[in-house]
Amino acid sequence: MATCPRPRFDGEVHAGVLIVDSQWAEAVAGTFDGLLEAGFPIKSVRPVSDYNADDDRSMADNNTSGFNCRPVGGSNR
Repeated sequence: MATCPRPRFDGEVHAGVLIVDSQWAEAVAGTFDGLLEAGFPIKSVRPVSDYNADDDRSMADNNTSGFNCRPVGGSNR
């Protein structure tokens, strides 16, 4: 999990959370630090679980997310 401060379109800095593999968390957080320094606005950074694992709802909210765990269709994996 990476905590990602980012500017929103309202000009305020908000904290977001991305679910990522632990080996990538520091690099991902660093990328978001760079976006914050550049003033790049990001509307939402929330786990897709906040949207009941519904990718369409997450995308409709212009949400940025990382790993989205779900079963493989037609299998028990």
